[in-house]
Amino acid sequence: MSHLRPSPTEQPLPALDILDYGGGNGKLLRPFLAQGHRCYLIDYNPHPIPGVMRIGEDFATCVDDRRFDLIICSHVLEHVADPGLLIDFLRQRLADSGLLYVEVPQEIWAGLRLEIDPVTHVNFFTLPSLGRLLRDRGLRILEQKQQIANYGDAATEVIWAIATHDGTRNAAATAGVTPGEPCAQGEVVPEGVEYVKRLLYPSRRATLDRLRRLSDKGIAD
Repeated sequence: MSHLRPSPTEQPLPALDILDYGGGNGKLLRPFLAQGHRCYLIDYNPHPIPGVMRIGEDFATCVDDRRFDLIICSHVLEHVADPGLLIDFLRQRLADSGLLYVEVPQEIWAGLRLEIDPVTHVNFFTLPSLGRLLRDRGLRILEQKQQIANYGDAATEVIWAIATHDGTRNAAATAGVTPGEPCAQGEVVPEGVEYVKRLLYPSRRATLDRLRRLSDKGIAD
């Protein structure tokens, strides 16, 4: 797990345990399945895509106590009554050397409007408030960003963060380091973070091409 960005000459990655919490049918896990990782889903959707194992409807019904190398929580926190409680659950399910990826829409002030979702959002985040939530729940942020992203067939402004357990060196974010080894404050090598970003997001050129197509479609409509 310490080499999450191998060169073409390196051996294939060992299979990681990856959880998508609230991921619908688990479609975000497709690139991880293609890399041979073991993928799991917690969601009310009873029909995950092939290769993904559904282990519960929500954290209250999940009796599976395994811990995961990567947990994805994308566009979920804005819907739940107590986001801190959910973050606590995810942190408890995170392996000592694991990464947590969280993404929420940016719907405050001049951000792009998200009109394709029902009005079910009960929490609204800024870049600082999302970071504060994660830190207050015992996580250390490795990278955080606000950007334009694809959401279904639309473009929207999102905030995302990649975090790990506070106070430990993250083997998924470093190369050749023993999992759980103590680290100096702020000392992070970004290989694992880049690996997660690369699989969750297309290249910048692909993103711009898709946004252009969406824009052209909107004009045509």
